[in-house]
Amino acid sequence: MTPRRVWSATTGRDFRACPAREYLRRVRLPRDAAIEYNDAAARGQAVHAWMQAAHQRHPLRACTVDEVPDDPDVWSAGRWTIAGEQARVGWEALRWHAAICPLATLPTGAVVETERQVVAHDTASNTLVVATPDLLYRDGSGWVWREVKTTQSRYMADGVELLRRFPQLAIAVGLLWAGALPGDRDAARIEVEQLSPQVGTVDVLMPADPRVRAVAREVVAELVTDWYGETSAPARPGENCRTCEVASWCPSALADVS
Repeated sequence: MTPRRVWSATTGRDFRACPAREYLRRVRLPRDAAIEYNDAAARGQAVHAWMQAAHQRHPLRACTVDEVPDDPDVWSAGRWTIAGEQARVGWEALRWHAAICPLATLPTGAVVETERQVVAHDTASNTLVVATPDLLYRDGSGWVWREVKTTQSRYMADGVELLRRFPQLAIAVGLLWAGALPGDRDAARIEVEQLSPQVGTVDVLMPADPRVRAVAREVVAELVTDWYGETSAPARPGENCRTCEVASWCPSALADVS
């Protein structure tokens, strides 16, 4: 049997960009934070940190517009501080979230978990599949897996296109349908909350829908097949080296960038 490995959406994304990048991240070499978290990524992290703190309050209560940061131009959440345009985009996202916060409709004593790691062992490949939803909560007999995406664009993907745009949703489909969480898999659903300065939307994907599962399988297969068969992790030097947070450890990248 092949050695047990761990795979996630981040693994698939990094390998698709460059197998060497995925390997260097996997062995936990220090990363260049300034490259890893550009302005837009820092904004997304700040929004997530703000929501996570709000959703962990006891007793549970829904987010409200009155609770967003006082200054839209500079604000902090967790270890993230953002300013200027990205701060304003994130501030507007939090205002839209307040209108569609799922905690507003949950009964007292509802089971809610933030940033819980969900793991399943694919015995055929001896691979642990790992994902961390932004929010998990029970609705009746099934789990609801909620992912939050912030964007500056007016365009919002919907339907199964979401699975191709955000591969972690395809992984969520597989994990829920495989029973990685106890409960009624037919009642499970994935909520995709998209927040922009102009609007906030929630789309629903049902793992019980055969078409959703079919597209999810295609997305995951495209990401995992080459990774599973690769043994040498070759570099793919090019322009992507300039936005690689572990390029300083890669001789091929160093030669190309210089």
